[in-house]
Amino acid sequence: MKGVFEMNTLAYINGEVTTERYNELLKKNVTKILIDVPRGKPNDEEVTDSLDYIVKNLSAGDQLIIYDLSNLHRTLSELSKFFIQVKEKEIDLIILNKEEIFNSMTDKEFVDFIFDLNE
Repeated sequence: MKGVFEMNTLAYINGEVTTERYNELLKKNVTKILIDVPRGKPNDEEVTDSLDYIVKNLSAGDQLIIYDLSNLHRTLSELSKFFIQVKEKEIDLIILNKEEIFNSMTDKEFVDFIFDLNE
């Protein structure tokens, strides 16, 4: 298991990077920010490459902060598959901007909810 000082916190933003989003991520002490800036229509292949990069470059105990799930441009089953990969690698997933109806859920409860919807 990694020591406290060895933990990576990667933040992922796909879309417009506002000062508000950037500052919110800085408050989370991120060690790296991966920003996918769309050039026209969202390119599914580029987003998939980014998600693969995330899963490959984080280890057990690391944190992944995603500003908004809608920016992933994924279907429910693709989100579920991504969440399974993150869970299997024991990566702590934090979602900053959930729809208001889900704000009372913890991130773990929200991810479990997505799993249940997919089944």
